[in-house]
Amino acid sequence: MDGAGDRALSMQGRGVSIKTDRWVEIQMNTFRNWINEQLRTKDLQCSDLQEDFKDGIKLAALVEQCQGKRIPRIIKKPLNSHHELENCNLALKAISDDGVKLVNIGSEDIVAGNLKLILGLIWHLILRYQIGKTKFPPKKFMLAWLQAVIPECNITNFTSNWNDGVALSALMDYCKPGSFPNWRSLQWNSGLENLHNAMEAAKHEFEIPMVVRPEDMASRDLDELSGMTYLSYFMNVDSPGYNATLRWTQTKIPASSITNFTSDWSDGYAVCALAKSLGGKVPGWPNLDTSDKIDTTQKGLTAGRELGVEPLLTAEAFTDPDVEHLGIMAYIANFQNVKPIVQSAADKVDVQANLKFVTIQKPVKFKMNFLDTGVSKDDIIVQVRGPQGALSTGIIWTNSGGEGSFTPEEVGSHFLNVECNGEAVKGCPMNFRVFPDRSKVHVSVISDCQVGQATFVEIVDDVSYSVVHFICGHF
Repeated sequence: MDGAGDRALSMQGRGVSIKTDRWVEIQMNTFRNWINEQLRTKDLQCSDLQEDFKDGIKLAALVEQCQGKRIPRIIKKPLNSHHELENCNLALKAISDDGVKLVNIGSEDIVAGNLKLILGLIWHLILRYQIGKTKFPPKKFMLAWLQAVIPECNITNFTSNWNDGVALSALMDYCKPGSFPNWRSLQWNSGLENLHNAMEAAKHEFEIPMVVRPEDMASRDLDELSGMTYLSYFMNVDSPGYNATLRWTQTKIPASSITNFTSDWSDGYAVCALAKSLGGKVPGWPNLDTSDKIDTTQKGLTAGRELGVEPLLTAEAFTDPDVEHLGIMAYIANFQNVKPIVQSAADKVDVQANLKFVTIQKPVKFKMNFLDTGVSKDDIIVQVRGPQGALSTGIIWTNSGGEGSFTPEEVGSHFLNVECNGEAVKGCPMNFRVFPDRSKVHVSVISDCQVGQATFVEIVDDVSYSVVHFICGHF
């Protein structure tokens, strides 16, 4: 974990008075509401964080609900403090065994009702089971995603930026386009009304619970952890925000068949495809070696950076089988704000041909690679011409390009030209010269040659049946 749990009940690191600090009340209400959302299916309810976890029964039920499995040996009717300590121990062990690092809290703290430590424990549960398991600080990724999907709101925090309800209304409109079309004209001084409307809509449309009350969300004392807890409901797997970002991604790279923000990105091809769809330059596209996942991913991240999207994860983290969705989703969301680079037809096809030593009546091969997924063979015109006119070409097409060949029938100047949508691709036309076949050229043998006397030399080309005469001599 990123240490955020240590900040529960300690706003900005300051000491607090539980009886007087409004933000503490907000945090307690938020955490209690979140707990009750988890316990709803178990027909249990928490009303007092200090008292209700003492016997370990509700704590164990909460952990079971979060983990989706039963904790064995829980004493359903504890008769004494020993039974209560045992229940709390079993719950804490289940949490620890699931990879949640617990610091400075034991069963005796829960039985004693230590509110600060109990709130810290609940925050760790929210981090792990609500926001998601991650090796990186979730706050960074959550902010990055929000900044990407509602860029006009200039989000920098989970507290004051949300008091007037404008940002939340904008977020709702992102998740369901058209649901809050006038969010830009909302009055900032009508925060409670704005928040009530947006949060009611979120509950109705997406079943997002009001773990934070509208009046608490509107309060200047709203604490960071409460804001993160509520907004995380927009970013979970299959949440409205997750699905909105996923839908946009699918429209940009439909051929990649993206269904998630984890495994579908592990070989690097999808991030390369996304960068390419917006005009990014990906070396070797589309014939990428996805067996080298890190190298392929790095190509995509570099292409993204050139478009103005800074990586949030390393290539190694991107390809990690255990990567959490939040980091990749936040990174991908930033591509929504990239202004696509319109690629000219000249840059959509790469032509490769070795035309340095072309010999008459010897087949010449050339290759065309489509650098844009929107290019097809119907967009391409290939022409080879020699001194006497056009040459016949044969081409075998694939989805990523084509391999062609032609056979020159005469010596002299030629050219190969490839057009995409009526525009010559980069490097075309390719001018080259066709030479005679040396094995078919014979020179007559000179038997005697006198000094000072002109001598005729005859060169015969068996292919073109031409005879060339030279006069040579030494005077």
